[in-house]
Amino acid sequence: YEPDAVSMDVVMPEMTGIEATAAIKDRWPDAVIVMCTSVDQQEKMMEAVKAGADGYVTKPVDAAELVGEFESHLG
Repeated sequence: YEPDAVSMDVVMPEMTGIEATAAIKDRWPDAVIVMCTSVDQQEKMMEAVKAGADGYVTKPVDAAELVGEFESHLG
């Protein structure tokens, strides 16, 4: 399995979404990852981008906004 697109939360039980994003990008650098989370902090957003996230939307998320984030990176 090779992911084209991933919707990732920041807060997860085993590892953070930021750690998972970095791991996914290491293995599949072309995968598009959009963080979708209730954590609305500039610091977390910057960490996510540094880890390789392509987009970041906050919950409650508008479906059109989420789709737009993916479309802008998937072409």
